[in-house]
Amino acid sequence: MDLFRIATPAAASLKHHHRTAIASLLYRNGPATKQQIAEQLHLSLPTVIDNLGALEERGIVVPGETQPSTGGRKPRTYAYNADSHIAVGVELAETEVVCSAVNLYGTVVAQHRHSVTQRNDASYVTRVGHVINDFVRSQVSRQQTILGISLCGPEDMVEMFRAHAGLKKLLEPHTLEITNPCEATAMTELWSNPDMPDTLILHIADTITSTLIVGGAPLPSSPDYPQIGHMTLVSDHGKACECGRTGCFNTYCSIQGLPEEGESLPGFFSVLEQGEIHHRDRMMAWLGHVAQAVANVQSVLFVNVVISGPVAQYLDEHDMQVLQRAILAHHPQTSDMLASRQVRTAHHMEHAQALGAALGLVARYLQDPYKVCE
Repeated sequence: MDLFRIATPAAASLKHHHRTAIASLLYRNGPATKQQIAEQLHLSLPTVIDNLGALEERGIVVPGETQPSTGGRKPRTYAYNADSHIAVGVELAETEVVCSAVNLYGTVVAQHRHSVTQRNDASYVTRVGHVINDFVRSQVSRQQTILGISLCGPEDMVEMFRAHAGLKKLLEPHTLEITNPCEATAMTELWSNPDMPDTLILHIADTITSTLIVGGAPLPSSPDYPQIGHMTLVSDHGKACECGRTGCFNTYCSIQGLPEEGESLPGFFSVLEQGEIHHRDRMMAWLGHVAQAVANVQSVLFVNVVISGPVAQYLDEHDMQVLQRAILAHHPQTSDMLASRQVRTAHHMEHAQALGAALGLVARYLQDPYKVCE
């Protein structure tokens, strides 16, 4: 993921080019003196002084510590002000709303969890809007610019939020975006490892969704694209799916298929740890179907796979080894290249959707050569 894209003077004014270059240098490399900036960017000292002044006036850079003197006045460093802009990510969990404020380094600077049970009605949307507003008022200072608010949650919930006409007005003057859990997970993974290889994010929840990371960036999704949750796993006498077909990935591997009736997902894994045979059989069948779906994908795409969603936190090293062996068993010929494709759980578990939603706003801001200097 290429953050801080610097436009060439042909595409942007020379002023913006110089300011973006200085901001990018300080963002990537840390504090530097005027002389160090001039030497590293091959700019004249007056040009650096002029543009640093403009960036400092806008709060983008701030004076740092002084360095030891080699004679004369101690040279002062300048640092990138990562707290000048804040992105707000909001996660709609089953029994709470999680708000996270993230600075331009991707650091969570404030977080709040508010108990609100999900409901499929307008009052729930309005209450979430008030929770967000209260969080912004109490946690973000007037000196900080809010890049926007990005909301993430289950598909049925976010569709209800999209359709709510008054929510954007309630959150004004801040812009509201809505993202999905897969895209949020992709952002957290890319932020941790910008050079990660091509990867499929497989989000397993009440339904199964996916996002493909190619060339260090998530591919844009669309409701019109085929959904991975409706990949056919069982062609003959498969379980009925809500789409009207049978044997879909969703019907065999969503988290609804693991617990017994009246049992929670944590409860299922708690009983599984005790060695109960029926729970173990269901778990092995579940892993087998996930392996079949991953093998189908990897037969046409050379990608690693990251499993996210509520189930991911319960999958241990043994489960992943079983899954990897089952995936390889679906391929008629196992090569070293095939075996090298990694299947793992997401690095970030707790409130990753709030973090990832906010990181999407931060990444877009840093890629705009005009905005970073305004």
